[in-house]
Amino acid sequence: MEKSRSSKWGKLGPTASQRGFALVDEAKEAPKEYLCPITLQLMKDPVLLVETGQVYDRESIEAWFKSGHNTDPSTGVKVRHQRLSTIYPLRSAIQQFAKQHNIELEPEESEEEDVKSGDSSTWDVPNPLECLVLQGVSVYDIKGLCKLMVSGDSAEALAAMQLLGDMARHGEKRQKRRITQHCSIDQLKKKLNDTDTRFQVQAARLLLYLPGEDMTMGQMLKLLKYANPQLTEDVLLLIWQHAYRHRSRMNEIAQAIHDLGTGEIITYMKTMADPTQNNDYADEVRAYAAFVLTCICYRPRSRSQIVSGNAVSLLVHYLATTTDVGFRLCLLKAVQYLCEDRAARELIQQNGAVRHFMNHLPPLNRQVLYTARVFNDWFAWVTVPETAVKALYHLSKNDRARYEMRTSGLVPALREMSRTSNIPEKAKSKYVGPLMARLTASQSCFVN
Repeated sequence: MEKSRSSKWGKLGPTASQRGFALVDEAKEAPKEYLCPITLQLMKDPVLLVETGQVYDRESIEAWFKSGHNTDPSTGVKVRHQRLSTIYPLRSAIQQFAKQHNIELEPEESEEEDVKSGDSSTWDVPNPLECLVLQGVSVYDIKGLCKLMVSGDSAEALAAMQLLGDMARHGEKRQKRRITQHCSIDQLKKKLNDTDTRFQVQAARLLLYLPGEDMTMGQMLKLLKYANPQLTEDVLLLIWQHAYRHRSRMNEIAQAIHDLGTGEIITYMKTMADPTQNNDYADEVRAYAAFVLTCICYRPRSRSQIVSGNAVSLLVHYLATTTDVGFRLCLLKAVQYLCEDRAARELIQQNGAVRHFMNHLPPLNRQVLYTARVFNDWFAWVTVPETAVKALYHLSKNDRARYEMRTSGLVPALREMSRTSNIPEKAKSKYVGPLMARLTASQSCFVN
């Protein structure tokens, strides 16, 4: 039987003992749930493959995915997200079993090392030794986990909430529907006011992702106060998905931020988005934080706080470095708005934004797309070059910016745009013509 299993899984079976799994003596008859379905050996770090609800040892399932597979080994179901969630109660039970039977397991990494390595499933969870079993509730039993979440002791309830939270975010639609069916929303909302911050965070994660329990933008932004990395990432991802393609929704976010206190959120987002800051956030999470700063620029009364909060240089940095076309367009419009502010113009010029705007003019960059509508209900038919020209027009009020434009060949590009570009005639007369006149005037030359 073991031989056929090894052949089925290819190289995973024969090399399992080399990767720290403990072989189980048949006489000891370890419970079946303690054995990894891939290697048939005692698991040292049992994890839940969130999307399918199957349990494996972390190292064996990671090896399975690294070998090029994109399916669940047990069910054959195609896996879109390889999200794994540590099952701490089961891991503790296996450790206790191994200790009782003198089975040596490979030493585990500390929880601190888990956090440093980016395993988000270790945030805000109890000590594994506090919950040896989940009162006999299987990780496959969503109804049982939902009951345990509100009726078990604190350690077991927290472990159940974390598993359900991971399922709600990364699981299949069927899993999410079952959680919604059996989960008490009222009890979850009460957990938001729990004295233990860990319960507040896990309850918030569940409410974020349960179908039909959509939170308002203000409610989601309030969750940032917990300063929990995983919860913050979840919130920022949802904000990005909500407003990425819609200008009206960006205004909605800006208004919600104003209602909650713009200055505090700017400081928090700036710290997250700054690539020079030493924190554990991934690049996409930094971009989400920069997107929140971008949304703030869409509200006129909040732009001055972006300037006073020293966030202008960050927006220009992302304008120069982002490879996401949609995000770049959001940044173009946001920085264009800031160009209307005198104090901001100086900072924008100092951070090199002039050349970035010039790079979005068709005569200087033949690859730029300016005739098509890029996003639904966003900018309408306002073109990318028009946005760039508006920004350059306002920036030209700065002496150093004018000098940079003159010496970078902007005047010939403007002449060509006025003849051939399909920028609206109104924009040509209001921005292109006056900008060209300003740059060609003798007094426009910068004197050091």
